[in-house]
Amino acid sequence: MKKVIADVPGQSHLVIENNAGGGEKIGKTIEELSWIFKQVGSKRLRVCLDTAHAFESGIIREYKLPEIKRFVDEWDKVVGLKNIVAIHANDSKTPWNSHNDRHENIGQGHIGLQGFKELAKEKRLWDKVWLLEVPGFRNEGPDKKNVDILKSCFK
Repeated sequence: MKKVIADVPGQSHLVIENNAGGGEKIGKTIEELSWIFKQVGSKRLRVCLDTAHAFESGIIREYKLPEIKRFVDEWDKVVGLKNIVAIHANDSKTPWNSHNDRHENIGQGHIGLQGFKELAKEKRLWDKVWLLEVPGFRNEGPDKKNVDILKSCFK
């Protein structure tokens, strides 16, 4: 990561993503992501927070507002909220702490529609770019139906 940042001039960011915790990867916990930030030591490093990975890795047990606020508070204290530039909004096909990276359509998985409605209440995340990495209702990737469902969570 240091080499990539050094070799790419300018102000562009290198964006990493939290993972679901499978295999020998690092970056599943806030502490591991904080360690990566410290090791890289660049203001150009940022993160995309994947909702399914946060659930599958065990760092967010329930997408209920108190748990979401606790997570965002801890993230801000340890890594800095400014370092989250995007959110991969994905439901989880597998249960909490499964360490399996399996995305599901919004409202169709273990996070559920209510979980995304709760997440949408966390105003500190409103300035982030929200992206979908869901299978789509016709298995063709993110689709308008998922976008509309996610948008409805903010009402």
